[in-house]
Amino acid sequence: MDQEKGRKPMSPQDQKQIQKNWGFLRENLRDHITLIRDALFAKMVLNTVDKAKIDKVIKTDDDDTAIDELLKILMRSDDGSFEKFVCCLKECGFHHMVTELCSEDNQDEDIVTTGEGG
Repeated sequence: MDQEKGRKPMSPQDQKQIQKNWGFLRENLRDHITLIRDALFAKMVLNTVDKAKIDKVIKTDDDDTAIDELLKILMRSDDGSFEKFVCCLKECGFHHMVTELCSEDNQDEDIVTTGEGG
């Protein structure tokens, strides 16, 4: 969801959580992209434009690419979207993913950026 005027973007900490767990999320959500997309849409994390973008990728590319698109959109979402994402994971039965995403080890670890793309 593109940022609307006056809305706070997702916190850098939450963005890091998604980034650090990208491969884990991709691996565990690839077969459940429509379930997660619909849950995020219901919680108003995704809007109709976001949903259409993801649907287009689902139809034209593989599941990994579709998950990548969903995660990119999620990282550009409003502050509070990460908590809604975690809630969606719980509601959809992905408790092991919530445990991994919210573990202390995962949150305490800082990412050191080198300025290189990636």
